[in-house]
Amino acid sequence: MNSKLRSMLESLEHKDQKQLLPYDLEEPEDITNSLMMLSDLSLHDFLASEPDIYTVDDLKVRYR
Repeated sequence: MNSKLRSMLESLEHKDQKQLLPYDLEEPEDITNSLMMLSDLSLHDFLASEPDIYTVDDLKVRYR
């Protein structure tokens, strides 16, 4: 398992064990960011093999 992925999973498990501690306002953002990174890593291989739905020609406005 990827070391970065393992670190994120351990961080989430550790936060689950801190249920008796006062609520931390930063925690929801940390969890959201970790879950986004986890899904990005886990879906990368699947999405890399899928064809693109849109191409550059489909753009109406091109930013530089």
